[in-house]
Amino acid sequence: PERILGELLMSVFSTNDYSRSAQPARKLFSCLIPTTAKVIYTCPPGKSVEIKAIAFVNIHTGSENVTLHHLVPNDTATNCNTLYYQLSLSSKTTVIDDTTKYMTAGDTLVALASATDRIAITVYGVER
Repeated sequence: PERILGELLMSVFSTNDYSRSAQPARKLFSCLIPTTAKVIYTCPPGKSVEIKAIAFVNIHTGSENVTLHHLVPNDTATNCNTLYYQLSLSSKTTVIDDTTKYMTAGDTLVALASATDRIAITVYGVER
């Protein structure tokens, strides 16, 4: 049964539709993160987004922390929807997450940091 389930899942997730991957990722946004929770990106109405990479850069001389939430419409930032919780970045460090994430219309990314304007975030992906 486990082998059959694995083969079934592979057939569901494999596709010959290469049009999704043919569109190159581009910079969706970048900003400096404040100390209060702020919506930094909203997936546009009628669109979906495939996030290809998120880069965090500590531009300060000391260590800083950053928290990032992925919210669906009418949601609030809580531990349940946290992508990164107090991610610690050493002085002048860059962390890049290149795991694919998906957003649908109205979804938002909300961020906050331990100090204002010391961590930059840049998100790359494809809006469809």
